[in-house]
Amino acid sequence: MAENGDNSSSCMAGAEAVRPGFAVHFSKGDIIGEEVDALVISVLANSHQLKGNLALGVVRAAGNDVYDCIDRHLSQQWILPNAVEHFPAGHRLPHAKHLLLVGLLKDMAFSLQDAVYHALVRANDLRCTSVALPAIGCGGFGYSVRQSADSIVDAIQVFQSTFGQTMTIRKVHLCAVTSETQRNFRRALKASDLTVV
Repeated sequence: MAENGDNSSSCMAGAEAVRPGFAVHFSKGDIIGEEVDALVISVLANSHQLKGNLALGVVRAAGNDVYDCIDRHLSQQWILPNAVEHFPAGHRLPHAKHLLLVGLLKDMAFSLQDAVYHALVRANDLRCTSVALPAIGCGGFGYSVRQSADSIVDAIQVFQSTFGQTMTIRKVHLCAVTSETQRNFRRALKASDLTVV
């Protein structure tokens, strides 16, 4: 059980991998309604356009002001591979204060793991206590669900071992829209050094 004592969650079904003061929670559902400080979404690195149904959906849900700000930013400069750009989430998302856009390259697993790691570092720098990640990299980026789940879990482990007790992040939510994604998150967590309960 996470140390914060909060047993409520917007997650419909999940399990937690527990470390002292740190939990990885996964659920079947959309990241937009997750009760977290930051939402992480991926964009194509070295591109001036916001592409992808999930990224567009999250940014549009944040409202026109946030969408216009991100669109203007991307039209002036692109996000580099593995770089993380921070934008305020606006007032229309129910819980999140921050949107973190990570630049991904197609079909390069090291890029996905590095991008997730850098997103967690950025969230930690912003003093976030909770972060939500979908199975980023699937779809138009060419990663399989298995690659995505493995890379995300590996990145969380590296982040936790690097930052240890200096982490402000106490909860990482892994959100799976499909049963296949949820199965792969379970498999990746079980194969990790995290304890799954």
